[in-house]
Amino acid sequence: MIGTIWTIGSSDRKIEELIDLLKAYRIKSLFDVRRFPTSKFPQFKRENLKEALGAEGIGYTWMGKELGGYRKGGYEAYTETGEFSAAIKGIEEMANGRNIILMCSERLPWRCHRRFIAASLEARGWMVVHIIDKDRTYGTINKKITQIIERLGTRYKTDWDFGDPFCVLISTVLSQRTRDENTRLASEGLFSHFKSPEELSSASLGAIEGLIKPAGFYREKAKRIKEISKMILEQFDGNVPDNMEELLTLPGVGRKTANCVLVYGFRKPAIPVDTHVHRIFNRLGLVKTKTPLETEDALRKSVPKRYWLRLNELMVKFGKDICRPIRPLCHECMIPDICSTILEKEVQPKQRPSFFFHPPPEGSGF
Repeated sequence: MIGTIWTIGSSDRKIEELIDLLKAYRIKSLFDVRRFPTSKFPQFKRENLKEALGAEGIGYTWMGKELGGYRKGGYEAYTETGEFSAAIKGIEEMANGRNIILMCSERLPWRCHRRFIAASLEARGWMVVHIIDKDRTYGTINKKITQIIERLGTRYKTDWDFGDPFCVLISTVLSQRTRDENTRLASEGLFSHFKSPEELSSASLGAIEGLIKPAGFYREKAKRIKEISKMILEQFDGNVPDNMEELLTLPGVGRKTANCVLVYGFRKPAIPVDTHVHRIFNRLGLVKTKTPLETEDALRKSVPKRYWLRLNELMVKFGKDICRPIRPLCHECMIPDICSTILEKEVQPKQRPSFFFHPPPEGSGF
């Protein structure tokens, strides 16, 4: 995968909605691929749109002559011409190292000629994501995510056997910089003696340290656990916060821990990105990121929200079982046709599973 290019339809949006979406995806330049850059909605007439975007520091270029619709003989035939190829190469050059978006009139991409533009870019190695609304996107990654969730879900069953939000919070803090089996031992030992913020806030550091030794860094973690318990009592009436903003105010709680609490403690859609999620999605070629935070940002924008609750658990199980950090079992992989690493290295699985799912028809379940 080279990178990501976005598309959007102007439809009947307010200009404020369009700009908010562009900012959310950090878009720097908009390329207007409408053949005729006018509209019954004044905000989308070329002059007005260019002015509004410019005021927000977003570039505007009309490419209707090169990439607009309404072509003699049909648009699909036009994609075989030299003029179209030259325009696509120009788009690729502009997308190199910056976020750009292609805009036409239709909200839904499969009703618009930009689906042909997207297909050409995908054939050249680009990921194309169509922005539908604030929480809805559609594109190659959506189809692949559907396949991944379905195939992994067949092999790995969702447990949902987790404690209350406080237990999830403390267990996740204990899990930092240690192995899962050590976290389990430390959590079981701690909660066999102290089960609530009240009990932990009044416990001695020595008692906590002795119980959580298997997790490593036990002195530092004991202080955090005690501070967290005290803060929950004093600032949140003894209840673990159920939103990202307040969770991040707790000592030692970052986005991964907060997301774990939201998913496993409150069953709220979120994407906890641990080493497994970060590694696997980069290995698959579905993101190209350097940090877990960048991975979370990319996945939040690309993964349909209906999959958020299951994503982390499936990736963790897959990462331990098959897609291991060292010497992954590529010959046993359930998604070899999706993994760019396998495809690039031409590793042929010895035993391909007989169940291969297909994405839903275009326009369904995005």
